[in-house]
Amino acid sequence: EDEVRALSPSVDVLRDPAALFARHDIDLVVISTPTASHAELAIGALSSGKHVVVDKPFATSAAEAEAICAAARAAGRLAVAYQNRRWDAEFLTLLQQLPSLGPLRHVTLRFDRWRPVPKPGWRTASGPG
Repeated sequence: EDEVRALSPSVDVLRDPAALFARHDIDLVVISTPTASHAELAIGALSSGKHVVVDKPFATSAAEAEAICAAARAAGRLAVAYQNRRWDAEFLTLLQQLPSLGPLRHVTLRFDRWRPVPKPGWRTASGPG
Protein backbone atom coordinates (compact mmCIF):
# COMPACT_ATOMS: atom_id res chain seq x y z
CA GLU A 1 0.00 0.00 0.00
CA ASP A 2 2.70 2.47 0.98
CA GLU A 3 4.72 1.59 -2.12
CA VAL A 4 1.76 2.29 -4.41
CA ARG A 5 1.04 5.57 -2.66
CA ALA A 6 4.70 6.57 -2.95
CA LEU A 7 4.74 5.84 -6.69
CA SER A 8 1.28 7.23 -7.45
CA PRO A 9 -0.05 9.49 -4.69
CA SER A 10 -3.28 10.23 -6.58
CA VAL A 11 -4.23 6.53 -6.84
CA ASP A 12 -6.79 5.26 -4.35
CA VAL A 13 -5.67 2.04 -2.67
CA LEU A 14 -8.46 -0.21 -1.46
CA ARG A 15 -7.94 -3.56 0.24
CA ASP A 16 -11.51 -4.77 -0.19
CA PRO A 17 -12.97 -5.31 -3.69
CA ALA A 18 -16.47 -4.61 -2.31
CA ALA A 19 -15.32 -1.09 -1.40
CA LEU A 20 -14.27 -0.55 -5.01
CA PHE A 21 -17.49 -2.02 -6.38
CA ALA A 22 -19.55 0.27 -4.10
CA ARG A 23 -18.04 3.45 -5.55
CA HIS A 24 -20.41 5.52 -7.68
CA ASP A 25 -17.65 7.23 -9.66
CA ILE A 26 -16.57 3.94 -11.31
CA ASP A 27 -18.45 2.40 -14.24
CA LEU A 28 -16.05 -0.35 -15.31
CA VAL A 29 -13.75 -2.76 -13.46
CA VAL A 30 -10.79 -4.45 -15.14
CA ILE A 31 -10.00 -7.81 -13.56
CA SER A 32 -6.41 -8.90 -14.08
CA THR A 33 -5.89 -11.08 -11.05
CA PRO A 34 -5.02 -14.79 -10.74
CA THR A 35 -7.55 -16.75 -12.79
CA ALA A 36 -9.10 -18.54 -9.81
CA SER A 37 -10.46 -15.18 -8.56
CA HIS A 38 -11.96 -14.00 -11.87
CA ALA A 39 -15.50 -15.34 -11.40
CA GLU A 40 -15.94 -14.13 -7.83
CA LEU A 41 -14.63 -10.64 -8.62
CA ALA A 42 -16.49 -10.31 -11.92
CA ILE A 43 -19.80 -11.41 -10.40
CA GLY A 44 -19.27 -9.05 -7.46
CA ALA A 45 -18.57 -6.12 -9.77
CA LEU A 46 -21.50 -6.94 -12.05
CA SER A 47 -23.83 -7.34 -9.07
CA SER A 48 -22.79 -3.83 -8.03
CA GLY A 49 -23.73 -2.44 -11.44
CA LYS A 50 -20.26 -2.27 -12.97
CA HIS A 51 -19.23 -3.40 -16.44
CA VAL A 52 -16.24 -5.78 -16.38
CA VAL A 53 -13.27 -6.59 -18.59
CA VAL A 54 -11.75 -9.89 -17.50
CA ASP A 55 -8.22 -10.96 -18.36
CA LYS A 56 -7.76 -14.30 -20.12
CA PRO A 57 -8.49 -16.97 -19.30
CA PHE A 58 -11.96 -15.60 -18.59
CA ALA A 59 -12.78 -18.28 -16.00
CA THR A 60 -11.53 -21.63 -14.73
CA SER A 61 -14.52 -23.56 -16.10
CA ALA A 62 -17.46 -23.27 -18.45
CA ALA A 63 -19.76 -23.16 -15.41
CA GLU A 64 -17.89 -20.14 -14.02
CA ALA A 65 -18.00 -18.39 -17.40
CA GLU A 66 -21.73 -19.06 -17.64
CA ALA A 67 -22.21 -17.65 -14.11
CA ILE A 68 -20.35 -14.46 -15.09
CA CYS A 69 -22.48 -14.10 -18.23
CA ALA A 70 -25.67 -14.72 -16.24
CA ALA A 71 -24.65 -12.03 -13.74
CA ALA A 72 -23.99 -9.62 -16.62
CA ARG A 73 -27.41 -10.30 -18.13
CA ALA A 74 -29.13 -9.92 -14.75
CA ALA A 75 -27.36 -6.61 -14.11
CA GLY A 76 -27.79 -5.32 -17.66
CA ARG A 77 -24.02 -4.82 -17.88
CA LEU A 78 -21.24 -6.01 -20.18
CA ALA A 79 -18.72 -8.71 -19.29
CA VAL A 80 -16.00 -9.14 -21.90
CA ALA A 81 -12.69 -10.96 -22.15
CA TYR A 82 -9.63 -8.79 -22.60
CA GLN A 83 -8.32 -9.18 -26.15
CA ASN A 84 -5.13 -7.14 -26.27
CA ARG A 85 -3.65 -8.96 -29.30
CA ARG A 86 -6.21 -7.43 -31.65
CA TRP A 87 -4.16 -4.19 -31.59
CA ASP A 88 -0.80 -5.81 -32.45
CA ALA A 89 0.72 -4.76 -35.76
CA GLU A 90 0.49 -8.21 -37.37
CA PHE A 91 -3.24 -8.49 -36.66
CA LEU A 92 -3.95 -4.94 -37.82
CA THR A 93 -2.00 -5.63 -41.01
CA LEU A 94 -4.00 -8.79 -41.61
CA LEU A 95 -7.27 -6.92 -41.11
CA GLN A 96 -6.11 -4.30 -43.59
CA GLN A 97 -5.25 -7.00 -46.17
CA LEU A 98 -8.37 -9.15 -45.74
CA PRO A 99 -10.40 -7.46 -48.50
CA SER A 100 -7.67 -8.24 -51.05
CA LEU A 101 -7.59 -11.96 -50.09
CA GLY A 102 -11.08 -12.76 -51.36
CA PRO A 103 -13.56 -15.03 -49.61
CA LEU A 104 -12.02 -17.03 -46.78
CA ARG A 105 -13.36 -20.31 -45.48
CA HIS A 106 -11.13 -20.70 -42.46
CA VAL A 107 -8.39 -18.65 -40.81
CA THR A 108 -6.29 -19.70 -37.86
CA LEU A 109 -4.15 -17.10 -36.12
CA ARG A 110 -1.78 -18.02 -33.31
CA PHE A 111 0.48 -16.26 -30.91
CA ASP A 112 2.78 -18.67 -29.11
CA ARG A 113 5.23 -17.90 -26.38
CA TRP A 114 7.81 -20.63 -26.02
CA ARG A 115 10.07 -20.88 -23.01
CA PRO A 116 12.10 -24.02 -22.33
CA VAL A 117 11.71 -23.30 -18.60
CA PRO A 118 8.63 -21.31 -17.57
CA LYS A 119 9.05 -18.39 -15.20
CA PRO A 120 7.73 -19.18 -11.73
CA GLY A 121 4.54 -17.38 -10.75
CA TRP A 122 0.78 -17.68 -10.61
CA ARG A 123 0.38 -17.68 -14.40
CA THR A 124 2.52 -20.81 -14.80
CA ALA A 125 1.53 -22.60 -11.59
CA SER A 126 -0.58 -25.71 -11.92
CA GLY A 127 -4.18 -25.40 -10.82
CA PRO A 128 -7.48 -24.08 -12.12
CA GLY A 129 -7.19 -21.76 -15.09
